[in-house]
Amino acid sequence: MFLIFFLTLFLTNCKDKKIELQKESINLEKVQIDTSKIAVLKYDSRFFVSNNQSKPTNLAADDFIKVEKMLHNFISDYNAEQNSNSSESKRITEDLLINLNRYKRQYFALLNAKGEKEIWINCFCKDNNPNWKTEKVIVKDGGNCYFNLKVNLTTEEYYEVYINGNA
Repeated sequence: MFLIFFLTLFLTNCKDKKIELQKESINLEKVQIDTSKIAVLKYDSRFFVSNNQSKPTNLAADDFIKVEKMLHNFISDYNAEQNSNSSESKRITEDLLINLNRYKRQYFALLNAKGEKEIWINCFCKDNNPNWKTEKVIVKDGGNCYFNLKVNLTTEEYYEVYINGNA
């Protein structure tokens, strides 16, 4: 009898631990937005070149995962191109590369005329605008310290990449 009680208690505890582990793994998959580096601003067609059929939309947690993957794909492609095109020294090449950890980002989400969710991502490594969390950052020049692109979450493509030039 004691053995049956012990085994029941043991199996119950193991089952509880398994549930806890499952909950932990789910929690690990949740997206955490670093609000010190990322701001989500409302899309306003007055500030973007687009057709009048685009409408603002919200971002869900899954959207952030897709945006991150697509942004990292762009940076990987960009850095690979910089490495292959560079005949300069390694130090100069590293200056041309994008390290996302250095950048703050603004996300503007919209639904295009087809109903597809697009995000315009504005990235900058120099924080000269104290209102960057509420106002679109616009700069001229600055090299790859300032770049932006669009990602389409439906088609999983990035496009309209613009990297600022140097003065």
